[in-house]
Amino acid sequence: MQKSVTDLAVEAWPIENVHPYEGNPRIITEAAISKVAAAINEFGWRQPLVVDKNGVLVVGHARLLAAKRLGLETVPVHVAADLTPEQARAYRLADNRTGEESRWNPGALDLELRELGAVGFNLALTGFDPIELPTLEPQTTEWPELPSGDRPPFQQMTFTLHDEQAANVKAALELAKKEPAPVEGPNRNSNGNALAAICGAYLVAHGRG
Repeated sequence: MQKSVTDLAVEAWPIENVHPYEGNPRIITEAAISKVAAAINEFGWRQPLVVDKNGVLVVGHARLLAAKRLGLETVPVHVAADLTPEQARAYRLADNRTGEESRWNPGALDLELRELGAVGFNLALTGFDPIELPTLEPQTTEWPELPSGDRPPFQQMTFTLHDEQAANVKAALELAKKEPAPVEGPNRNSNGNALAAICGAYLVAHGRG
């Protein structure tokens, strides 16, 4: 029988009464704990920990570790007492696995981050690493006015990348913009200059530059 929202009771528990599941198959990194702790500190508790009738965690291991790092004495807890031990184990897996089915819409994500950055919000609180954040700089919008309506000597190019490819491209752009000195070029867009420099180095390496 489907449970209604009225059955989702949340209680404040002493943190020592919540016990991690010893067989938790998820590896929680230090970076994850730090990011979750920062989110709790900024936004407060918005999701309770879920435990079984014995107080063993079903959902929320990272949040519990973050709460301990913050020195919290109590945490919000929902007791899923109606779940069988087998259901609790399966739900623990499902909660983590189903989240992996979603992926980012790059355009919408970039817009959200840029708009938050434009008003001075600390983008580190979004959980993204600095290398993943967009360069918050004015984009080139002024083009030479020619009778033909064209935009030489500039071109706009669009690429579709897998998340792993996008991460590599962003890392390479940041490196090209910083080491050993910022890349300079005819473009006011630093990403454009960096990408051109990277491609130029590739062509030279293959005897075509």
